[in-house]
Amino acid sequence: MQKSYAPRILVEMTVGATTYRFATEDLYDTDDNFYEGTLLNEPVLRESLLDRFWGANEPMTVQLRFGNRSGAWHSLVNSSELRGVVMTIKYYDPANLVDTELETEYTEDDILLEDGDTILMESNMIETLFRGKIQGYDVREEAVITAELNSMDILETILPKKVVNTTDWPKATDLGAVLNIMFGRAKNIPLLYIYYDFNDDHYDYLIGYGPIQTVDAVYRDGGLVSASEYKVYDGSQASPYPGYAFIRFGLEQKDFGGSLYMLTADVQGYPRNFAYVIEQILSDDTWGLGESVDNNSFVAAKENLNTIGSMYCDGIIPGERRAKDIIDELLFLCRGYLIQNSLGEWQIFIDTYKTDIAGSFGHGDGYYENILEIESRSALPATQTHKSVTLRYAKNERKQRRPYYENKRNVFSFGVDKFYETDFVQDQVTADKITCYLARLAQYADNRLGLVVGMDGCNLDAQKIVSINIPDYTISGNYKVEEIEKHLGKVGLMLSEYSSDIYTYVAGDIPAGESGSDDEDYKTIHPPAPL
Repeated sequence: MQKSYAPRILVEMTVGATTYRFATEDLYDTDDNFYEGTLLNEPVLRESLLDRFWGANEPMTVQLRFGNRSGAWHSLVNSSELRGVVMTIKYYDPANLVDTELETEYTEDDILLEDGDTILMESNMIETLFRGKIQGYDVREEAVITAELNSMDILETILPKKVVNTTDWPKATDLGAVLNIMFGRAKNIPLLYIYYDFNDDHYDYLIGYGPIQTVDAVYRDGGLVSASEYKVYDGSQASPYPGYAFIRFGLEQKDFGGSLYMLTADVQGYPRNFAYVIEQILSDDTWGLGESVDNNSFVAAKENLNTIGSMYCDGIIPGERRAKDIIDELLFLCRGYLIQNSLGEWQIFIDTYKTDIAGSFGHGDGYYENILEIESRSALPATQTHKSVTLRYAKNERKQRRPYYENKRNVFSFGVDKFYETDFVQDQVTADKITCYLARLAQYADNRLGLVVGMDGCNLDAQKIVSINIPDYTISGNYKVEEIEKHLGKVGLMLSEYSSDIYTYVAGDIPAGESGSDDEDYKTIHPPAPL
C-alpha cells in the first residue's frame, strides 16, 4: 500500500564564504540552520541512461524559482558570479523513515516540532538528492535559476593535453604530434623523435606518458628491430624526461637516402582493467583531469570486471579527443555507469546481475497496489530495434587505423544492423563477451513498461531493479529503471525487462590468431639503420 509522504524540498548554495539555504516553507534544522521559505516551484528531477546499451549518467537540467521581494537575489547577482556555483537539492521526509528496531513507521508528529510558524528538522535525517552547477539565471520580481545536475563540464577537456613542443624538447622534429597515452597492450604506436646528439650517439624517441610496463617490440618501417639496437626507459627514471617513457638508439634512424624511418612499437602500458583506466583518466593530475574519485566504487568495479574475466582494455588515445568521448567509449565496453556523488566524487558501477530489489510495485495485485497509472506497455519501433550487433576492433596503427577483426551477434529477424567501432579492444574473447552482452541486452530492452507510481518510488535511480506485478497484463517479474522523473507527489518510470540471461556469456565465433598481427614482415628482423 502507499506510504504516507510529507517531504520538504531544500536547496543550498555557497557563494564566497556564505551558504544560502532555501525551502518551500520556513524551516530550521537541529543544527540551527535556517531555510528561507522562498522556493516557489516543485523541481522535477529527471534521470536517464544516455544509451540503453550502457550506463553513462546523463546530465539533467532543472529550473528553480525563488521569491525575490526583498531584492536579495539582485544583491547577489550584482556582487557575485553565480554561474558555476554549486547548488545542492536535498529533501527531508520524516514520515518515510522507519525505526528498524521497533519495525514501526514514524509519523510526522513523532519527528517534527512546531516552533511558531517554522518546523524543526532533524539534521541527520536530511538527505541529498542531487548536486550540480548553476548554468544561468533570470532575476526580476522572481529569481529563476537554471542548474545542471550531474554536471560533466570537466569532461569537455581535450586529451591528451600535451603535444610535442620545443619548450620541453628543443631538438624535437615531430612537433605538434600528440603524446601517447597507452592502455594495456597497445600495438604499433608511433614513436616521436625528440632528441639527437651526434657526439655521444644518442637518438631519443618518445613513447608517451609513463611509467609503462614493457616494450614488446619496435618496428622500423614495419620491420622488427633487434632489441640490441636500443634501450628502453619506462618513465620511472629521474632523468632525462622524468615521467616520460622513451627509447634511446645508438644510431641515427635514417635510411641511405637520408630520410627518417617510421618507428613504431608494441607497448604494455597501464593495467588492462577498464575501471582502472577510467580511474586514471579522471584522477591523474599530470595527463588526466585531476578529479576526485570514490575509491570504494572503483575497487568494486575492478573486482567485478575481474570476476567477469577476459575484459581487457588495450589501445591508445588516437589523437586529440574530448575526455567525455574517451570515457563514454570505455564505459560502453565495460558495461560501466558513471555518476558524481554529493561530495563531487566520481563513482563507477559495473552492470552485473543484481538480485537486490530496490522496490516492489503492483496494480490489481491485491497487495502492493502502488502503481498509479500504466502509461505504456510497448516494444521499440522496428527502426530502433537491433537486428544484429557488430563490434569492429583491433585497429592497426600502421594501416590507417582500420579494424582487423569484427564480432557479430544476431538479435532479431528484423530491425537495423548496429555497428560499433572501438579504439580500446584487441583481445578476441573480450570482443566476444562485449557483443554477447550487447545482443542480449538489446533483446530484453525491447520489452518496455511505462508506469507512474507514488512516493514508494522516490528513492529509485536509473539502473535500479524493481519487481512488477500486474495480473491483468500477465506481468510478474523484474525490470530495470531506464528513465525516472521525480515529482513531489509521484514518480514516472520507464522500465525494461530484466533477466540473468543478459549476463550469461556463451562463446560465439572467435577468430583465430593474434589480434592485429596481419603483417608478415613482423616476423622478419630488418637490418639496422645505416651508419
